[in-house]
Amino acid sequence: AQVAYTLLRTCASTGRIVHMLRLVPPALGKVAFTKFDKELREVFASVLGVVCTPEAWRHARLGVRLGGMGMVSALSRSQAAYASSVRFAAGVDGWNPEDAPEFASTKSSLINLLGETEWTASLSAPEGQQRALSMAMDRLELRNLMDTPVVERRAHLKCCSEAQSSWLNVTPSAKFGTVMTSAEFVTCVKFWLGLEVEAAHKCPLCKERCDPEGRHAVTCNHGYSHGHRHDAVRNVIYAAAKRAGMKPLLEPVIATTNTYRPADILTAEAGGVVVNDVCIFNPLRGPFIHTAAVAPKTAAAEYARREKELRFSLELENHGVSLRPLCADMFGGWSETAESFFRLLTRTESMRANTPQDDVSSRLKARLSFAIMRANARTILRRRVSGRNAVLDDVWSEPITTRSTGTILPPLDRH
Repeated sequence: AQVAYTLLRTCASTGRIVHMLRLVPPALGKVAFTKFDKELREVFASVLGVVCTPEAWRHARLGVRLGGMGMVSALSRSQAAYASSVRFAAGVDGWNPEDAPEFASTKSSLINLLGETEWTASLSAPEGQQRALSMAMDRLELRNLMDTPVVERRAHLKCCSEAQSSWLNVTPSAKFGTVMTSAEFVTCVKFWLGLEVEAAHKCPLCKERCDPEGRHAVTCNHGYSHGHRHDAVRNVIYAAAKRAGMKPLLEPVIATTNTYRPADILTAEAGGVVVNDVCIFNPLRGPFIHTAAVAPKTAAAEYARREKELRFSLELENHGVSLRPLCADMFGGWSETAESFFRLLTRTESMRANTPQDDVSSRLKARLSFAIMRANARTILRRRVSGRNAVLDDVWSEPITTRSTGTILPPLDRH
């Protein structure tokens, strides 16, 4: 399923017919573009076995940068593509774009839809007018989707848009460990789009009700599913820190006054020794949901402050160690503190490898998002129902480094 989706998105989606969208006036191509959109939806449902509700399909049609599945509508993009193409050609050849068939009506339609400000801004957009208009249309569609009184849905969509569907940008590769089984990938897609992942049933681990959307499964603290997710994400960050030449320590144990506290990743930086503590939370439950519906990064920062900083920061600082919570929501969006650390890692790695930082950053973000989403799918599948009986299958088939005992470090002298 993962490979089929990747081929569909890269080889058979709207991106493959952009040349037609740029050449054919929207009214003339309306029938053909509508047929293309219909068949794209049918193929999506066929290869993934996922039947989308109208709202879920609108979500899937958003671009990946705004948390969609990249199943972009050819009909909705035709106006932006045609108008930008006409303007570009007119500028190169020195003729009036208003002379092109349907340009005036297409421009008027775009201005009515997006507003005069967006149209004017697109004329000088560094990424090009077509991309600027397409992003503006996606933002409008996202706002329309979020215009709902259901706060869980608003928070879900906002978190997906902030995470930017980075897990979909990973190339399936057994060598690099970026492959999902079909069951895992389909579960991820349903979970991402807010569809029913499974029938409601009693959780076999904690005996509470499992909701159809899988939100209980990714929150349930029973079993070691969350530990696997934590460790998978931690290992990606640890590998990135090693590539950056930071000589990190994995799971050393810090000796404080009253106890020994394990550190996920210990790094020695210019400001001193830092404990990097990975944490992943569910923004759709508890006191963070209303904040997540507006600003997921703020919700992640607040979770990190309550669950990590207030509990451990002072004790560690008294022993000469700083705490840096690396907090993410279950959709793969990170707090600003975490993103700042990732920028440090990718900047250092790009300098060492002589590779553009944007490329290094995109790969790291995709790998982190992939690790979170695959772990979410495995957590849900571990609680799936077969007939009337919940089955606890060992879906964690590949080895994942779990918490190590590490090296016990003595109390550090802050001087």
